[in-house]
Amino acid sequence: MKESVKPQKPFVTDDAPEGTYQELEDDFAAKEIHLGDLKANIREAIISLLEPIRAAFLANEDSEWQHVEQLAYPDPNAKKKKEKVYHPPPPGKGKNAKSAPVPVDGADQ
Repeated sequence: MKESVKPQKPFVTDDAPEGTYQELEDDFAAKEIHLGDLKANIREAIISLLEPIRAAFLANEDSEWQHVEQLAYPDPNAKKKKEKVYHPPPPGKGKNAKSAPVPVDGADQ
């Protein structure tokens, strides 16, 4: 049976000294920071950056952006209207077809 993955401690704590990106890269290269910790913290940072944008998007129901989203990503479960396709009648058939003159007996003489 598989064990569930537990969240790992972040690599940046309150008592950790603040550093530059280069220091973070060097620590990761020296394997002082675990890849799982780095990914988890980057994920949380991105979520925290995008949360105000997502909240503003969802707050305004009638926004142009939500209309654009519906056009770009239509509901795959929505039933599509069947479009009528014009099929022309075969030649000599249909409402505008001219009927061939019917010969009358004895008219040819």
